[in-house]
Amino acid sequence: MNASARTMQLYKKEGIPVWAVERYIAAVHRRIDLFNLFDLIALDMGIVGIQVTTSTNHSGHKQDLMMDQDGYAKCWLRNGGHIELHS
Repeated sequence: MNASARTMQLYKKEGIPVWAVERYIAAVHRRIDLFNLFDLIALDMGIVGIQVTTSTNHSGHKQDLMMDQDGYAKCWLRNGGHIELHS
């Protein structure tokens, strides 16, 4: 079971709706996250964008979220969304 599946299982066990929003684009052999940020979306006291990674890559993903090159993370937060990073 991969990290996204484990995270989804954890949320579902708690009765929290969760949905995978990362997509695999076969033509370019690449995974694309929603807004280049999120693998999963959960509805838990608001909307939660979840980036799932390995413990090895956790700090790199945290840095990417903090740098927010496209401005999507700031926009997400400004509009009431929450962000979580799971590893």
